[in-house]
Amino acid sequence: MFGSKLGEEGFIWFIGFVEDIDDPLKLGRVRIRILHEHSDEVNTDDLPWATPLSPVTSANLVGVGTSPIGAVIGSMAFGFYLDGKRKQKPVFLGTIPFIGEGKESNHSVSQYARGQKVQREQFDFEPESQAKPEYPFNKVMTTARGHIIEVDDTPGAERVHLYHRSGSYIEMNPDGSVVVRSVGESFEIAVKDKRIASVEGDILISTASGEVTVTSAQSINLNASGSINISSASGVVNIEAPIIGLNA
Repeated sequence: MFGSKLGEEGFIWFIGFVEDIDDPLKLGRVRIRILHEHSDEVNTDDLPWATPLSPVTSANLVGVGTSPIGAVIGSMAFGFYLDGKRKQKPVFLGTIPFIGEGKESNHSVSQYARGQKVQREQFDFEPESQAKPEYPFNKVMTTARGHIIEVDDTPGAERVHLYHRSGSYIEMNPDGSVVVRSVGESFEIAVKDKRIASVEGDILISTASGEVTVTSAQSINLNASGSINISSASGVVNIEAPIIGLNA
């Protein structure tokens, strides 16, 4: 695939900045403007494609493994030339974190990973997040469009958080509670049986506005060891059926 033998013309490292990620072959390759190699006069389209090197945990075979995609335009990249002094076959090993122009706002590491809790809007019945991230315990993946995955090992505040840029999220808290929020419609489909149970405690189904509808192709059974209460704050309670049986 690469042609020349590794190191036959010398082994050369490089550092540069990613300028193009739109690989026509969709192999995860990037174009890197390499420091002390490519002057500003070299067009981005003339930069060679650098092939990514995946970890041993990724198969990289017939669609199996972790996609070698992650660098964005502006990432500081590190690698070596597979063809040595010819410098035509760069291999991309990874990215290097940095603080742009010495400004904290240009810090390349996610603020979540650096131990900063970001406040978010809360709705009725939504508990406050128990997040208390501390550096270096919170392992975070943040995408360019704002999706976030947190695996937080902060002692005493361990949690897992999956966040969509729209505001929807799933969060598993240190006390074992789970919060799921959908800012749009939410669908949950079980092809076979489904059970909702609370071993200890109450089950509350509520809506701030709108109707609650329960439909079944067969029977609907309500059973309780105590009382069953049906009430309406305003309006009428209607019971309709061909036969209504009341058994004391």
